[in-house]
Amino acid sequence: MKDLLNYRAAIFDLDGTLVISEPAWQAAKSSVSTRFGRSVTSAFLDSHEGRNVGAFVNEVFKKYDDDKRAKILSEIKSEAWRLLPSEIKPVPGAQEFVRALSKQGMRLAICSSSPARNIDLSLQIAGIEDLFDIRVSADGMKQGKPHPAPFLGTLETLGLTADQVIAFEDSLAGARSAVDAGLTTIAIGPHLPSEQFDFCAHQVSGYETLLSFLDQAPSFR
Repeated sequence: MKDLLNYRAAIFDLDGTLVISEPAWQAAKSSVSTRFGRSVTSAFLDSHEGRNVGAFVNEVFKKYDDDKRAKILSEIKSEAWRLLPSEIKPVPGAQEFVRALSKQGMRLAICSSSPARNIDLSLQIAGIEDLFDIRVSADGMKQGKPHPAPFLGTLETLGLTADQVIAFEDSLAGARSAVDAGLTTIAIGPHLPSEQFDFCAHQVSGYETLLSFLDQAPSFR
């Protein structure tokens, strides 16, 4: 049995887990898709939460050639970059929780589908950029979330094995990626608990619960 503070490191997803930024990404995807002749539903946008933008473009514009898809991808990223500075908000309790883990000596890493510059911006706005020296972006990876490659790459960068690390995710794609990489995974978000996330080790609705678990030193597995 291993409690939370016995892990050597924690890997966090970013969008939806530490910061609220998905509305900006969805707005960018929707507006650019419309501009290029495709409309996307809210349900479809939700289904791509936690996945990299390239996967979205490849699915929506699969009949377009590579150059056109590259242009669309670039425009979505540019539009999101324009929106994000005013749209990003920290998830309540996230800063307190990650600082508590850091004070206990845990190493902290980011594994996100967002581009690297968006990761840096989000951490800066959330006031926790000093805590994450390892920041892995799955943007541009051939195999993004839900494939385990992003988390396997983060483990390699950490130089640790999966049993030494715990992961925190809010999306199905991200949680599946972490679990399939062999990580004990905590699903977090106001949409939880949900049967869809039963494959995760634990589900919590917010950081208040995790902070109380820290005080009690509970066992997650």
